Amino acid sequence: MGCGSHYFLKPACDEYIQNYGESFLCTPITRNYFLFLFWTFLRVLKGISVMYDLSPGKTYAGGILICIILLGGLFLYYDSVFALSSYLKFIVHLAQNLG
Repeated sequence: MGCGSHYFLKPACDEYIQNYGESFLCTPITRNYFLFLFWTFLRVLKGISVMYDLSPGKTYAGGILICIILLGGLFLYYDSVFALSSYLKFIVHLAQNLG
């Protein structure tokens, strides 16, 4: 089981590479996608605060805290199963030696 949820962005990047011969638009496509996901997440939290008559600050804080806890758990899982922290250290080491 791998983390392959980014594969649905591949057709959009392939389309731009095929049409323009460069991959310079893949970064903006990915950035805009994640900005849209973040905006959607904030809108859902705003909707929760309105529906349940909660203060927006507490709702945002609780939602972001839950998101951090879930991402931390996901990191711990991938670190224990796939040694993710070792790969990240290796990538940082390579990046430091490149420039």
